[in-house]
Amino acid sequence: AQGYTGKGVVVTILDDGVEKDHPDLISNYDPEASYDVNDGDADPQPRYTQRNENRHGTRCAGEVAAAANNGVCG
Repeated sequence: AQGYTGKGVVVTILDDGVEKDHPDLISNYDPEASYDVNDGDADPQPRYTQRNENRHGTRCAGEVAAAANNGVCG
């Protein structure tokens, strides 16, 4: 890691939706870098279905923005 923290880096995930209030993401979520292409608004919440297939964006966002050492994952 060589001392890199990622602070100040902005990454946009273009996917099917991001749970912006997810405990692993909430501390690093940037509403200024978010847009819902599906609904044409600033709220990127996934469209939940009975099969719960619309959550891939949250997983991708977790790869780059999950809070470290918070006990939620890993």
